[in-house]
Amino acid sequence: MSDPSLEPPKPFPFLDLPFEIRQIIWTLCIPARIFEVLPRHSWANPDADCNYAATSDLNWRMPTLGYVCRESRSLVLKTGQWEPGHCWFNPTLDIPFMQWIPEDSQTIWGSDEDLNPDHLQYQGRGRGMGIVARRILDFKTRASAIDNWINEDLKVLAESEKEWLITVRDIVIHTTIKAGRRSGLFGLLGDTPIQLVEPTDTATIEKYCELWASGQHRLPDAGEFFNDQAGFHRRLREWVIEVETIWVWNQWWDRCDAGKFEGIPDPENVWLGPPYKRNDESIDWNLLSTTDLSTSMDMFSECYNLDMERFSLHKEHPFVQECLARMPRFHPRVMFRLCPDKCPTQPNLRPSMATYE
Repeated sequence: MSDPSLEPPKPFPFLDLPFEIRQIIWTLCIPARIFEVLPRHSWANPDADCNYAATSDLNWRMPTLGYVCRESRSLVLKTGQWEPGHCWFNPTLDIPFMQWIPEDSQTIWGSDEDLNPDHLQYQGRGRGMGIVARRILDFKTRASAIDNWINEDLKVLAESEKEWLITVRDIVIHTTIKAGRRSGLFGLLGDTPIQLVEPTDTATIEKYCELWASGQHRLPDAGEFFNDQAGFHRRLREWVIEVETIWVWNQWWDRCDAGKFEGIPDPENVWLGPPYKRNDESIDWNLLSTTDLSTSMDMFSECYNLDMERFSLHKEHPFVQECLARMPRFHPRVMFRLCPDKCPTQPNLRPSMATYE
């Protein structure tokens, strides 16, 4: 008698299933993607080790399911569509995500605080919205005086959506498409090369670490992230506090600029800080003055930044609690990108320059 384990597996009788069942199966196999919204201008990726182009190209293609047969293709075409620039977008499953800020642009000059029209054109389309952390506050370094300016983007974000996905780190894994597909970390068929993972999902992050370690082309930045998870989570906690502080600072500035502290109980107690001493003489801070609260040493200049090294939020204050209640929910995520190119081995690699019409 032959060994059953040696017999070739029998094909699943998929075509014998009722049409309605096949339709349900095809529908469940359609991938949900992170849809990158890129500007209609040339731009430079700030990460010089990988230009992101190969990943974006894979991510903008029609899902693999659209090439299986006419039956599956018809469903893919019903749920998705081609966007300008020949980018595939599924409004029912995909999450529009802006992976750039105006200062990355090579042709845009002027305000760094303009989310229109490249991102907000997708408002109400897709399954949520996402932006890079630098849009609000840089993650890699602690907030400085330069970072703590009044940010008009915060108002736009609050008015457009109540929930935002924020990528605090981008980790590029250079490996083959075949290896990425076999790992199961980039979709059922390996056609979702951009993934967002919660920072607390250590089990999944460990799997990405194993895939990164198995590749021949490993970026040092990714290695630092995987090897110092404690430092990453410490910085994440700091960043969350800094974002809350900047949000309240923007709300407080509007009141201060208009001279309207009426209705705010004890407005001088919104901020907590140490006593100020000069020549052993105690001097009280004016906690209703932007000059005293800023890092500027010029008392005659108009100050827009907050000295976070000296002042912090008084979270028990009613005004602070009210501001934080109105604040959009920012959900930090780690972005993992599958790149089949050998970027780390390419000499003199420069940031990408691409034009999207």
